[in-house]
Amino acid sequence: AAGLLLIVFGLDGRLQRWEAGVLVAGFVLVQIVLLRRGRLEAPDVQAVIAESALSRTSLPLNVLRVLIAALTLYWGARLVVGAAADFGAALGWTPLLVGLLPVAIGTTLPEVAAAIAAARRGHGDMVLGHVLGSSVVNLLLVIGAMGLLQPLALPASFVRLELPALLAFALVLYPMLRGDLKISRGEGGILLGAFVAWLGLEIALVL
Repeated sequence: AAGLLLIVFGLDGRLQRWEAGVLVAGFVLVQIVLLRRGRLEAPDVQAVIAESALSRTSLPLNVLRVLIAALTLYWGARLVVGAAADFGAALGWTPLLVGLLPVAIGTTLPEVAAAIAAARRGHGDMVLGHVLGSSVVNLLLVIGAMGLLQPLALPASFVRLELPALLAFALVLYPMLRGDLKISRGEGGILLGAFVAWLGLEIALVL
């Protein structure tokens, strides 16, 4: 739904402030729904969640950690964007393709590592929640917040190719999860093959 909404807003090639506000409001609505659903979870599930949220360190130390992490993230992001722009310019890639390939893959590597660790421990639901939650945050909160600061120009390919591809992946994933809520190795291979095919198409359109 988030991707479809962004496609509609991007038909004119721009994301206006009021449209960005709708995206941010959608993110807030999703969080409210999730919080309400969380209260309906079984008591044992709620106990596990509450235990994982407990911190053994003091509040000042946690605040210091957040500040250090935020500063590191800021300067790391600046380095990644600068290096990726130079890399894309050397290959003749568009800024959108640079963001979709080296930047997106680089920023996703920590998520992949966390997903592998969670999957090996049998927490597949955590992996799926992380993937879906990350998509919702990026589509609604990140793009919405950027649009609130300044109206965004949305490239035609982003609206006509990348976002529809995202929706197609979601449609493929949905029936895989309807049955036993598990993704088999074969289904994982299908998703990986689809990603490689999309990657090849993106590169072919540039070359």
